[in-house]
Amino acid sequence: MHPYLIRLGVPLAVQDFFSPYWQTDTGGNLLFNYRDSFEHYGMAYHKVPASAHFWTAGDPFLSRELIVTGSAIEAIAYLTLHPNHIRNNCVCVATGARLNMQQLYWIRQNAKGKSCTLVFENSPLGHIADLKMAAGIKGVPVAVFTEPENSLRIRFRMKDYRFNAEQFTLSRFERACGFRFGLRTAKSKTAITFLDQLKAGPFIPNL
Repeated sequence: MHPYLIRLGVPLAVQDFFSPYWQTDTGGNLLFNYRDSFEHYGMAYHKVPASAHFWTAGDPFLSRELIVTGSAIEAIAYLTLHPNHIRNNCVCVATGARLNMQQLYWIRQNAKGKSCTLVFENSPLGHIADLKMAAGIKGVPVAVFTEPENSLRIRFRMKDYRFNAEQFTLSRFERACGFRFGLRTAKSKTAITFLDQLKAGPFIPNL
């Protein structure tokens, strides 16, 4: 068990699932390997890389569910609050601070035949990430442009759709364009991220 995760209330079963996929530095901080860089998580800071690659946990060949997050520690926080996904032999993928085509290609290939849940932050940027990831998984092009007065213009299937950025969600986009991506999204109802939700809660070790 790791003391930082105990402090967050991460159960032993969740720590056991993720423990093969983290390292620690000399100061005891958690390191998550993206192959070309590391995500660092300590008590006083959290650094997420803008990586050309990605971090994974779980076996993509045996899993029945693919969970995509923006960071490794967010995947741990999400499964802490939704531990039933571990019983589905899930595989978690963290993209880091920047989405790119190499990540999208790997995710698209490994999402075949699996249920897929997108776990990005509860903010306009997180909802835009939902759309870009969903479009990448389905192999359909999409372009998102910011415009004055906090609005978004989305180019999809040769048509433009406009939304208020604060009200935009993948679900609303699907209803507007009539296209269903067939993916789930998960958002914290009390914080921007599931990690923030754990940090804001009382310290109750859930071992």
